[in-house]
Amino acid sequence: AAPYRLKEFLDASSDSTVSAFKHLTQVGISWSTATIALSDTSLNWLRLIEISGSFYYIGASYSDTYLMKAGSTTPVKLELAAGVIGSYPYVAAPRGGTSLAENYVDALLICGPSSGYPNATNFYLRIAKSEFDKL
Repeated sequence: AAPYRLKEFLDASSDSTVSAFKHLTQVGISWSTATIALSDTSLNWLRLIEISGSFYYIGASYSDTYLMKAGSTTPVKLELAAGVIGSYPYVAAPRGGTSLAENYVDALLICGPSSGYPNATNFYLRIAKSEFDKL
């Protein structure tokens, strides 16, 4: 499969507002670009995950974390513990979805606001792969 990349472009009037997410796919020496349409425009971070040949996203806004199937426009909000705010997600490899044999996707939600340092709280998130089938 061709490598996949995800870019985000910031709104020129704000250094923290994402105006669009782009999915770039390499085909030979060229790249094709598709804009990822989202119904929730408050997302600041989006991570691509591949699970059994299907693509999904883990997204984060300042106060919420979401899952979404590639091609969908509506992220599904996860119900997380209180205090998970301002985070950005790191997802375990390979290709962002852990190994094929694993039944879970592991992610870290890293505290992003500078006001949280030096004692920022980070979170470990474990999502059953079966949850992605429901999207």
